[in-house]
Amino acid sequence: MTKKTGGGSATNSGIDYQQRVAACFQIFLYTQFEISQVLNEDFSLTIKSLHFETADAVDDLKLLCDKDHTLYLQVKRSISFSDSPESEFIKTLDQFIEQQSVGGFNNYYVLVTTSDSSRRLTGELRKILTSIRLNDTAFKLNPLNKSEQEVYNKFRAAFISRSLTLTGNRIDDRKFVEFAKRVYIEVMDVEAGMSLERSAKLLLVGRMQNPDLVWSLLIRNSLVYATNRASINRQALTNVLNNYRVRKNHFIDQDEFEAILRDAVILNGEYSCNKEVLILESEEGDKNEIMEIARFSDVCSKQLSFSNNKVKFINDSESLTLIYRGSSAIGLSRFVEQNPGALGIKPLVIFDLPAIERGGQEECIKLYNEYVDQLSKENRNIGNCLHCGKPVGKTENLLIEIDDDDTASAVGACHLACRRPMDRVLGTARLENELSSPYLEDFDFNRWVSLSLKGGIILDGLIPALQGKASIAWSGFPHQSDGDFCVKFQMEDGTKRFAFHRGKIERMTEQEATEHVRRFKVQLEKQKAENDLLGFTTKNRQYGVYSRLLLSIEQDDEFVAINDAEAVRYSQQEAKIHDTGRMYYAPLCYIADKHSGAILNISNMIPIISDPRMMDSLAKSWQRAGIDIEDLTLRILSSDSEVDIFFAQLFADKNTLVLNPLLDQNARLVKGFFISPAQDILQQQEEANEGLWEIDDPAWQKGDLVKIIVPDEDGPKKMFGQLLFDEALNEDDIRVVIFQPMENGKPVYDIELVIPSVLVSCWDGSDNNNSLT
Repeated sequence: MTKKTGGGSATNSGIDYQQRVAACFQIFLYTQFEISQVLNEDFSLTIKSLHFETADAVDDLKLLCDKDHTLYLQVKRSISFSDSPESEFIKTLDQFIEQQSVGGFNNYYVLVTTSDSSRRLTGELRKILTSIRLNDTAFKLNPLNKSEQEVYNKFRAAFISRSLTLTGNRIDDRKFVEFAKRVYIEVMDVEAGMSLERSAKLLLVGRMQNPDLVWSLLIRNSLVYATNRASINRQALTNVLNNYRVRKNHFIDQDEFEAILRDAVILNGEYSCNKEVLILESEEGDKNEIMEIARFSDVCSKQLSFSNNKVKFINDSESLTLIYRGSSAIGLSRFVEQNPGALGIKPLVIFDLPAIERGGQEECIKLYNEYVDQLSKENRNIGNCLHCGKPVGKTENLLIEIDDDDTASAVGACHLACRRPMDRVLGTARLENELSSPYLEDFDFNRWVSLSLKGGIILDGLIPALQGKASIAWSGFPHQSDGDFCVKFQMEDGTKRFAFHRGKIERMTEQEATEHVRRFKVQLEKQKAENDLLGFTTKNRQYGVYSRLLLSIEQDDEFVAINDAEAVRYSQQEAKIHDTGRMYYAPLCYIADKHSGAILNISNMIPIISDPRMMDSLAKSWQRAGIDIEDLTLRILSSDSEVDIFFAQLFADKNTLVLNPLLDQNARLVKGFFISPAQDILQQQEEANEGLWEIDDPAWQKGDLVKIIVPDEDGPKKMFGQLLFDEALNEDDIRVVIFQPMENGKPVYDIELVIPSVLVSCWDGSDNNNSLT
């Protein structure tokens, strides 16, 4: 039996964290959410089963995934990087080494922890491992700072030493690289109220009557499973959660849905592949004709070809316009009954062709059935429309086969409105949606959560705490360039940084980069003369002068000054390491009419939604204000570029954009966030500041770190940040401050709020997370 080297008693918080991690992966298993997005990998990976407290060397949690991948997880709520033989890190490394010695081509070893763990582990070692995975040959050419080089040397030396002790094997560079490429350090902040917990619960919205209750159940069950060294697959987990499902409509998961689709089209155990049933316009155009024809010739070739919604015989040059294409007379009758307008006033006649003979075609049809069956199995999103890509809802939809000269072949669901005349209708498809909200029937929660994990830098964590009305700046279109150059900064510790915009290395032309460097060097010399250097913080990568960054720097972070700058060629491989990979504004939602696609406009106000779960409560306030909210649906803006284009078009038409607008019965905005171009906000702030008067005895001064306590019926809410000006008096002789929120130690530069001083209290900087209390 494998010796366990990482055992021992855990603290209560560590046990709770481990069960929360397990509960999160149970949700990923149940919803078939791709965990590659949590691991920040490009390949697709979904879980098949979870195994708790196994007899493996890495024993906390084992994930058996598709493609024969196995992930071994060791879960530590807080852990420091250390090469001491008695340290938790070395004990975990021992477990990874022993697990690797057992073998397994697709085995990966994951240390799961929180952002409370040491930066040398979650920042520096994690970056080093990512760099090795991206390019193990060029890795040695990438310069490391002193701390990173120390981490790399200790990690490599520890692996070589512990491998020799545990396995008796001497390790060369090749074996070290092979091991390092299989090791992941993943930060999963899944504790109460944190980002990943919110995302996990969001995956349950619509599926479960009470997502919070189910989340608690999964945490509790995780402890039971761990105590009994149990395992669970998706079917068993579905059975556990059946009692908690939304009952208004029966939910059909993907496997059940696929079975239902198959039942709808199977004829004597086969797909209906033998004939084409068509409605087409006659050559003269004076009538519509029904045609039923064998699909295959005597030599097993197709007799008809389809392109541009027209059909022609293979050896014929003339094409006829299609109105409908199907596989059975029943489907054709359903189409005629449900779509009388599609036929117009032209008479419908039956085109007389010889009866279909199946003799001699059995083998041909059997082979084609296997082909169609394979197409259906290759469709990983069986619940989504083949054309628009959105989920099919609880209303009746179609099951189609795409088989034409214009499009890649496929089998799957299709909205009635998305059907093309040349799509071959196999049957009907109804996916009963559990969601009670009519606005979320077609909403793709898996996609939303996937986007949320890598998006919303400017909004993440701030919206729940902000109250009343405030402004959020849209910075306009970013500098767009596919230039081959960028600006690199040489840091005082020997490392390099780059000029960023929205979390990515900013690409420029050579001329732009050269000019950027020239202007920067002027500013750099100015700051040196003032003894207030320019630089970055190492953890959160904030950029600015030392005096300002000093106000927001965390205890385990440090300021590193910039020595010089130069224009260099852009490298996509370096961008993979240095880019944050997160979006700035996206994902967001707008509201549109289900049928016309028209954007909801409330008296020139365009609602923007940051969380789909808010839609019901917001819509109720609009309805009480007399606004028609029938037949609306949420549409996702999935990238910053989509947000930029959408906002720009609306601003050009003089619309007002409001995030999460809550209205009273007189249609007045009582809560929400005005989204405005940054230049407009700057102008408004200048005008607003004119209405503030200096006072001789300000209790609060520019640069003070403060927390804002906002009363609420559910308990007080708090925000942390800094003051931009000394305390002042407003027009009503009320003392106020101008407050800039901070999130994870970083000022949110696009948000500045005027706050009554009575809500302000001192903050010592020990907690830097804006959150609900």
